[in-house]
Amino acid sequence: MSIDLSQPAPRARTLEEAQALIDELWLVLRAQAQQIEDQNRRIQILEERLRMNSRNSSTPPSADPQRPSSGKSPSGKKRGGQPGHSGKARALLPPDQITHTHDCVPGPCPTCGGAVRITGLCARHQVIELPPIRPVVTEYRLLAGACCACGQVCEAGLPPGVSRRVTGPRLLATVGTLTGSYHFANSTDRRNRLVKSFSGRFIVECFSWTRI
Repeated sequence: MSIDLSQPAPRARTLEEAQALIDELWLVLRAQAQQIEDQNRRIQILEERLRMNSRNSSTPPSADPQRPSSGKSPSGKKRGGQPGHSGKARALLPPDQITHTHDCVPGPCPTCGGAVRITGLCARHQVIELPPIRPVVTEYRLLAGACCACGQVCEAGLPPGVSRRVTGPRLLATVGTLTGSYHFANSTDRRNRLVKSFSGRFIVECFSWTRI
């Protein structure tokens, strides 16, 4: 039985015809549900692409969509802060959050070359930097022995919570976040280079289990 939606609804005269009509409608509904799901997935991907710009992705600024003009007429003022406008700058961190301090002293007087006597502090400048990352490598040495009673060879296992993966949970979570949420390094080779860039080591294999 084929369904022509341009015609009035069919009338089933027997139970067999009613069941055949139900089966046909079920196939149509299932096909439409799959089509709607595919379209929703495609719409979601397109919307995510529309929201991407140079600020939240690796796309260059030249690929950003052009913003519509505000329609305002030029005011004749120069760009930037106007005279009398109080400037804005990042607030300095308090002393308890400073890791190192470095005092910069002036050189000889640029006018006469004489020595400069320090009278006070004239400015402060703070630089925030990430510390160098050095991976922590732990080797689990699995020992073996023989039973004193029956001679059965017994081998130790890894401690609870330690898998056979060469990557620890924090490193694995970091790589997963960069590759999954931020779409960095989607291939295995690129992931290895990504790990090496901040840990100094290549992760070639997923497992590192060496039997002595």
